[in-house]
Amino acid sequence: MERKIRLAFDVGSSAMKVALWRGKTLELHEVPLPENLMDGDTITMPHAFSGFLKAKRKELRLPGGPAALVLPRSRCLCRMVTLPRMTIEHLELNLPYEFNDFMHDDPSKYYCDYAVCRRQEPAGEEPQEMTLMTAAVERQLVQDAIRMFADGGFSLRKILPQEMALIQLVQTRQAAHPDDSREFCFIDLGQQSTMISLIQDDRLQAERQVPVGCRDLDEAVGEALHIDARLADSYKRANQEDVLHHPLCCGVYDRIAVETLKVINFYRYTYRQNQLQGVYLIGGGANVQILRETLAERIDLPVLPVTDLVPAGFSPGLESSCAYAAGAAVRMEEVSGR
Repeated sequence: MERKIRLAFDVGSSAMKVALWRGKTLELHEVPLPENLMDGDTITMPHAFSGFLKAKRKELRLPGGPAALVLPRSRCLCRMVTLPRMTIEHLELNLPYEFNDFMHDDPSKYYCDYAVCRRQEPAGEEPQEMTLMTAAVERQLVQDAIRMFADGGFSLRKILPQEMALIQLVQTRQAAHPDDSREFCFIDLGQQSTMISLIQDDRLQAERQVPVGCRDLDEAVGEALHIDARLADSYKRANQEDVLHHPLCCGVYDRIAVETLKVINFYRYTYRQNQLQGVYLIGGGANVQILRETLAERIDLPVLPVTDLVPAGFSPGLESSCAYAAGAAVRMEEVSGR
């Protein structure tokens, strides 16, 4: 019998996030990556990255064996599609054509996968169509990732896009609280940009990337304090000289809030019967308190605790930045409908 996955990784542009089940608690870690190891979302030195994994496995006492990896949106295509009902064999033949407009190479160089969404209409006649969450990723990327993690002491058994990691968190919440709202809004306050994702049940209903992120906040901090942008992150974390209340920083919060509100208003207009009750802030920027407060005030929705998404509970402190890793590590038997 195959061992269950207890461990998941999310490798970002500047840090690696780790989620690990220890007993009934989901233990979280955020580990800074060495300089020059990454170029955006791409690992530039595979051998050095494997060595880094080995060192962290020992330092954090991570178990070997099966693990999961979350792929960033820039490296994995993920979209919701509706197709006529067909056999699995026909679906596997047709699925690559759904990504023709997005693939940069021959379809044979990609892996394609899917998850069938539950029916939302009342039960009755057999439906003629099916809705799926689909994904495509370059085969070479998957093979390289498996090799790097194997050299670091881990066996990748599950690779999934960020969208599916969030859907697994949603399904876990719904399994524990079936009478609560079926709609969830995640605002990923990342380094390069902000991603707003609206999920209903097991499907992605709306998503938009806003080209404003923590990098812009670092630049504002640097300009306000007249320091190098590379030092700005540490000054930001310490709120040196109360810089986070500087007008330049407040301007960044306002830009993120305005763009986020546009997406939420569009969702509310499109889905008039929506029951959206709040938002979940994830990513590194979620730890900036004044940014959290600005978003909550502007979008007129409460900021909900990410810890509520997993009934077993997180180890405290890193739940926002490690949300994708946590979603990938969710035990499959805890996910409704699986």
